[in-house]
Amino acid sequence: MFNYPIVTIVGSPNSGKSTLYNLLTKTNKALVNNIPGFTRDRNYGYVKINQYHFICIDTGSIIDSVKKKIELNNSVNQQTFKAIQESDLILFIIKGLYLTNIDYEIIDKIRPYKKKIIIILNRNNNDCEKEFYSLGYKIYNINIIDIQHINKLLLLILPYIKSIFRVKNLIKIKKFKYNNSIKNISVKLVVIGTPNAGKSTLINKILKEDRMVVNNIAGTTRDCISIPIKNMNEITKKYFNNLIIIDTAGIKKKNKIQNIEKNMIKNSFLSIKKSNIILFIIDGSKDIFSHQDMSIINYIINKGKPIIIVINKYDIIQLKKIKQIKEIIKIKFPFIPMIFISAKYGVGLKKLFKLLYKIYNLTNHKINTSKLMKIMYSAINDFPPPMINNHRIKLKYIHVGKYNPLTLIIHGNQVKKLGNNYKRYLSNFLYKKLNFFGIPIFLKFKENKNPYINNYIN
Repeated sequence: MFNYPIVTIVGSPNSGKSTLYNLLTKTNKALVNNIPGFTRDRNYGYVKINQYHFICIDTGSIIDSVKKKIELNNSVNQQTFKAIQESDLILFIIKGLYLTNIDYEIIDKIRPYKKKIIIILNRNNNDCEKEFYSLGYKIYNINIIDIQHINKLLLLILPYIKSIFRVKNLIKIKKFKYNNSIKNISVKLVVIGTPNAGKSTLINKILKEDRMVVNNIAGTTRDCISIPIKNMNEITKKYFNNLIIIDTAGIKKKNKIQNIEKNMIKNSFLSIKKSNIILFIIDGSKDIFSHQDMSIINYIINKGKPIIIVINKYDIIQLKKIKQIKEIIKIKFPFIPMIFISAKYGVGLKKLFKLLYKIYNLTNHKINTSKLMKIMYSAINDFPPPMINNHRIKLKYIHVGKYNPLTLIIHGNQVKKLGNNYKRYLSNFLYKKLNFFGIPIFLKFKENKNPYINNYIN
C-alpha cells in the first residue's frame, strides 16, 4: 500500500503503545488513556530518522476474544492483525518485570507472520529476566516517557529502516528526498456526526475493506483516524487523484459526555478546522435535526467549511419520511446539499462523490468582481435597503475579501446599520445567483467609498 517502511506497535492493554506512537510521530493523534483496550482502530503517522522516513501504526490491544466472547474485541483484533500483516517491523511493547500470559499469547499470534520483531521493555529498570531472551528476539530497555530514551530507540531501529529501504528497492539513499504525497494532499474529507450514524460503515464501503471497527455499540470509534486512500475504488478515482478520509468519534450531547470522551470530541472538532470538506452523517431511520445536529452543523458553517448533509440508512427509510426530511433540510439549511445513501449496501456512493467533486471545485472557483456587482445591484433593484433617518442605506461596491472561507466585502454608506433581515436577504440572493451550494458565504460591511474609484480619481 505504501512505499515507505511500515513499523507496527503492538502489545498488551496499557503497555504504552499510544504514548510511544505519539512520541515517535510527534503528534497527539492517538488518544492516551488508562482504560485497557481504549484504542480500537489502527492509526497511521509519519516518523523521520535523519533523512529516512517510515510509517508508524498504532494498534488496539490483542485481546483473547475466545475467552471474552465479545464481537467488538474480534473486530479490534482483526484491525491489529491487518496492521501486522502489512508491516515490515514490529515493536512489541511489554510493561512489567515479568512476562504475562497475555504477552506469551501475543507472541504466539504474531510469530506466524514471520516479521522482524523488536521487544521493548517499557520500564526504568535495566535488569532483564532470562525468560525475555527465551522469546528469541532483540530486547531493549526503554522508558518511553523519557525523550532521550525515545531518541535512543530511533537510533536502534535506524539500521532496520535502512535495510527495509534496500529490500524494497526504494530510491537510492543519496538521492532520497521525502516526497509525501499523502501529507501534501489537497483534499481532506472529514466524516462527522452523532454516534452510530454509520460513519465508519461508510468509510469501509468506500475503501472496500473493513478498515474501521464497526459495531452497534454507540461510541465504537474513539480516535480521529486519518486514512490516506491510495488504492481507491473506481468511483473515488474518477473524481479525486488523492484523498484523505478522516473518521471521527461520534459527538454526543453535553449532558451525556463522560470525562474520557472529552478529548475524543475535542479532536473531532479539531478535525473540522483542518478539513477541506465535511460529510455530516445523519441516521435517517431516527428523528433528525435534534438540537445537537443543529449545533454541529452551525459550528461547521461558522468555521466556513464546505458541507454535505448525508442521510444514511436510505434502505430502511419510508418514502413519506424521505419527503419530510427533504422539506426540513430545505427550510433549515436551504443552501446545504443533501444526499440519501445506504452505507451498508453502497447505495448512492457514486452520486455522493460526484457532489463532493462539484463542491470541492467551487471552493477553488474565482469570482469576477463585475459579476458580483451585477448581482448586488440586481438584489438592490428587487428589494432596496431600508431608510435610516430619511436617508437610504447605499450599497456601492462588492468584492472578494478572501477565499476558503469565501468572504465578500460590501462598501457603502450607513452599511453598519443594515438589519439582520436585509443581510440574510443579500446572502440568500448571492447564494442563488452564484449557484454556490454547500459553501458558506460570509458578508462583511465597510463604511467607506469604493477604494478603487478613489485611487483612480487621485
